[in-house]
Amino acid sequence: QTRFLDPHGNHEIDYAVVKSSERLNRLNVRSFADADASVIVKLCAGAKVQVSSRTEDWASVYIGGPGDSTNYFGVVQLEYLAFGEEAENVESGCARVRLTKDVFGGNQGREYRASWDGEKLPAGTEMTVVGVETHWEFDAEYPDRFVCMLDDGRLIVIWNDGGVLEPMETFGITAKAASNVRMREKPTTEAAALRTLSKGTKVEVLLRGEIWTMVKYKEQTGYVMSRYLQFP
Repeated sequence: QTRFLDPHGNHEIDYAVVKSSERLNRLNVRSFADADASVIVKLCAGAKVQVSSRTEDWASVYIGGPGDSTNYFGVVQLEYLAFGEEAENVESGCARVRLTKDVFGGNQGREYRASWDGEKLPAGTEMTVVGVETHWEFDAEYPDRFVCMLDDGRLIVIWNDGGVLEPMETFGITAKAASNVRMREKPTTEAAALRTLSKGTKVEVLLRGEIWTMVKYKEQTGYVMSRYLQFP
């Protein structure tokens, strides 16, 4: 009988990182190899993925961590992955953040939210945002779910209710208001409006979400709905 794996073959895991012409862009991880397939998660430039197979145009990838980490399987367009030496030179769009309040675990410790009552992840915990889960509808009252890598390598999802994540560094990248839009104190339409930004106003992007983006304008920090911003 022949062995399933050749003991003399190359069994090294094939890794790549997401690349993009703009640091704020994200790569769609799809359910199957088609540009119209549903999107499972969106990855930031610089996020590391494990590549299980590839064709001329597509790659099957795995994103996860040790233990009971959150994990994702899907396919991406090969042109947006960098391998080897090219990967070392990719400019990262992964944001370093910390928790502003305690959050608590659900889904066997794979997801965390301020309103849950599982294992506590305390305020001040640092992590890196590597992506964001897809929203099927752009519901302003549904919190963004950021995919984050803890310092121990575990991959978790943070529900950003009320803005529980704050950036520890900035990219120095600006976006423009696509129309007149309110900048709010927290990522919800129920939060107080700090000011109204007129169409064309430039703001510094601190943390980009699918629904809400944390921005800075004239030394004031707040949230604007992402669909009303034009990103570079």
